[in-house]
Amino acid sequence: MRPDQSKALLSRLAVLSACCLILAGCVTTQLRNPYTVEELITSSVSERNDLRFFPARESDVQAALDWSGEQGNVPPPAEGGRFDVLALSAGGPDGAFGAGALSGMQKAGNRPQYEVVTGASTGAVIAPFAFLGPRYDNFITSMYRDNVLGKLLGRPNYLAAISGPSLYSGKAIFDFLDEQVTPQLLAEIATEHAKGRRLLITTANLDANQLTVWDMGRIASIGTPQARQLFRSIMRASFSIPGALPPVEIKGQSGGKQFTELHGDAGLLAYFYADPALVPPAYRKRGGQASRPRIDIILHNQIEAKPEPVEAKTLTLAGKSISNLTRTSMRLLLDESIRNAADNKIALRYTYLPIEWRTVSSVDFEAEYLRDTWQLGYQRALNGTLWHEGPRKPAGPAG
Repeated sequence: MRPDQSKALLSRLAVLSACCLILAGCVTTQLRNPYTVEELITSSVSERNDLRFFPARESDVQAALDWSGEQGNVPPPAEGGRFDVLALSAGGPDGAFGAGALSGMQKAGNRPQYEVVTGASTGAVIAPFAFLGPRYDNFITSMYRDNVLGKLLGRPNYLAAISGPSLYSGKAIFDFLDEQVTPQLLAEIATEHAKGRRLLITTANLDANQLTVWDMGRIASIGTPQARQLFRSIMRASFSIPGALPPVEIKGQSGGKQFTELHGDAGLLAYFYADPALVPPAYRKRGGQASRPRIDIILHNQIEAKPEPVEAKTLTLAGKSISNLTRTSMRLLLDESIRNAADNKIALRYTYLPIEWRTVSSVDFEAEYLRDTWQLGYQRALNGTLWHEGPRKPAGPAG
């Protein structure tokens, strides 16, 4: 086993161990008020009960997105006649692939203005800037290709992870994300939200094991310092890679009862969020192929890994098991999304890292790897080989 493989496997094992400690702590902690799932579903945050919804509870997504037509709130007019949704997945350093793909689509002149953008984990870091369009592409590129995030992440502290919540302190990287959530950024997001477009970021409520979808445009539209802080907290939580970065506390209230929720990386529950219900029914009824609504899913990972001999050693087997579990979960969710989109007369495209691509751990922000992965996404978008369509097939060497 090469030294870089050993390091990656050790990181994965430490992340898994710390993750188990976090989840166990969520069950046994006496430091926070307990609450039920029913209280969570009916709770308010920042004195508002319309800032988030919970897909597992079969929420009316159209109503949650405030497209009911009341007070003039309706879906945005689809640019070019087609309603487009972009779903950006979890994937740590592999977010460089999506960052490159967005720049490549812009250069090729075929990047849609997405009516809805969703993000999970590393995809949530990209999502606000992708939502606002190509003027932020250079910033997204700097975060990944130029390894800004990797430098901020710093070095792991394995001893601290044993008794604390995470492998990394997260202070520098969280401070950086906070700095990006400026009043100007929120004002720009609020302007697009007023047009009917939606920016959604997912987190995992670690106490209740509930995927939580936050309406970031609605939060930005509130325009108060408290709303700005909530926006920042959600960004922090979304990027709290399990075990690697500490989870984030968000205060809720239900029926006069106050409690503190613990939120982390949504990749624990769903690698991406691409519900067909994000497309308004009126657009699904359009018959022409050119105007058919479409969901684009950028997967910051491989669908399958190439076969290679595995050493029968604890660290090796643990790392392999974690990777396989992640990919299996991702494939199942992708297959379900493809079927659901077809059933709802929605086109769907997806892209992912090719089978032969070198893999790294979810916290291994290696400069050379980030540059190469960004370039891969950029070139594939530029030469028209980025997207797959139709039912998923087993990945081959061509990706």
